[in-house]
Amino acid sequence: MNTTPVAVADLFAEPAQGSVDVHWSAFLDGPTVFEVQRAERWDGGYTAVSPRIDAAGKTAFHFVDQSAWPGTEYFYKVGYLIAGAWHFTGAIRIQTPAAIFALSTPSPNPSRGPVRLGLELASRGAARLEIFDPAGRRVRTLVSATMEAGMGSAEWDGRSANGEAVATGTYFARLSSGGKVAHRRLVVMR
Repeated sequence: MNTTPVAVADLFAEPAQGSVDVHWSAFLDGPTVFEVQRAERWDGGYTAVSPRIDAAGKTAFHFVDQSAWPGTEYFYKVGYLIAGAWHFTGAIRIQTPAAIFALSTPSPNPSRGPVRLGLELASRGAARLEIFDPAGRRVRTLVSATMEAGMGSAEWDGRSANGEAVATGTYFARLSSGGKVAHRRLVVMR
């Protein structure tokens, strides 16, 4: 009896801000590897967005495509290698959410060390991310650049512009771009 060495089932994708999580399950009759491919058209132009994924001993798989742009339609396929030849599933369509303007909660907060600040821009443009003390004095500029729409991040090491450690207390992160402004409070502990 001739059996199919790989049967892929339950292929689906979940769009998120800044990524697409592709899931599938497979029933294997022998060794194989998988590869996730993406295109911006249903009928072609597919390229690999994942490394080769070893299927040994597994039946459930996922890959997070972190190169997806906000507000974009994509088509995904999963390829599998059998006896030196690639075979592919049908394509699934995903629409990534449009980018928004946001400054995420600093992490960790409070902090005794570096603080990560996630940010998102709705459109390409000049952006500034600055740290201020409670009196409104700029302590440090973390970002001052033209940035693409989408997600990004910056890290503050708890130091002022001249390199000195700031005092214990409350500080404010301020993101500005395209006439929009967002603030977040953060606490430094020494």
